[in-house]
Amino acid sequence: MDELAWADFLQDRFDTLVDQLDETDEFERDSIYVEAEQYYKEFLEAGFDPDLVAMLLSPESRVEHYEELTEYGATLDIEDLL
Repeated sequence: MDELAWADFLQDRFDTLVDQLDETDEFERDSIYVEAEQYYKEFLEAGFDPDLVAMLLSPESRVEHYEELTEYGATLDIEDLL
């Protein structure tokens, strides 16, 4: 996959996951969390909103990747996550 196709793919997956997150309840979010975990680093590197990237991750993944997420600018309070 060339660079432009990869960027389009990432944008599509990110937009889809954000839309799905808005449309599901907390019990249906596991599949979103799983896919977001696969691509979160690429989303951050592509310059997507780090707070939205963090929202797509499970609470456990937010804790696990806290340092990396905040380095990219996510505004997370670790005490709220624990």
